[in-house]
Amino acid sequence: MQNFSKFISAVLFLFFTLNISHKVNATEYDINISISGTQEVPPNASPGEGILTGSYDDNTNILSFGVSFSGLTGNTNAAHFHGPAAFGVNAPIRIFLAGFPLGVTSGNYGNVFALSFRGSRTSI
Repeated sequence: MQNFSKFISAVLFLFFTLNISHKVNATEYDINISISGTQEVPPNASPGEGILTGSYDDNTNILSFGVSFSGLTGNTNAAHFHGPAAFGVNAPIRIFLAGFPLGVTSGNYGNVFALSFRGSRTSI
């Protein structure tokens, strides 16, 4: 029994040591992206524009962001993130933005997602 206790103590020590060192090495990436019709595939001359700001933490896989948009020539009917893809190629939809303001030509939206390693997400 004493050997088992030492084994469990060693495993817990390694777990906490590795877990803490992993968190120390985590990187948070800032996001600051201008959005325009020229970034569409194919590019277009839409007067709509926006700003996406946020961050991604590679330790927790948490993506948090806010978007502000204006100047659309028609009302919004959906919003989502695509990716990844080569430049100039449409990518599949990866994240649907539930609760995005619909039926408007300008607005704001923010959310936080826990991303999985496969690129899917869970809203938190």
